[in-house]
Amino acid sequence: MALNISGASIGYDENNVTAALNRIENDVIANMKSELRNRLSQLRDEVNQCWIGKSAETFKENMDHDVELICQGLDAAYTGLENEFNKIKAGLAEVDQELVQKRG
Repeated sequence: MALNISGASIGYDENNVTAALNRIENDVIANMKSELRNRLSQLRDEVNQCWIGKSAETFKENMDHDVELICQGLDAAYTGLENEFNKIKAGLAEVDQELVQKRG
């Protein structure tokens, strides 16, 4: 029986890891931030139609502040994820490089 490795898979594709991170950043983080800001704008319009005065303005300022905190948290979560992926990529690159040592 001959040795057959046709179904074997070893190594990693750094481009796919980078592409996955880009999709997470664009399809999840950016979309969520955009949706939060759009919904906040709609809510501000609703508040403007039925509430006036200092308390209404403070309420809207607080909403703006809270949405920005959430957006900052999403950015920080993505940065943490990206850092972890980069550590994994670096470790895989090292393993891949040392998988077979060159002789002579």
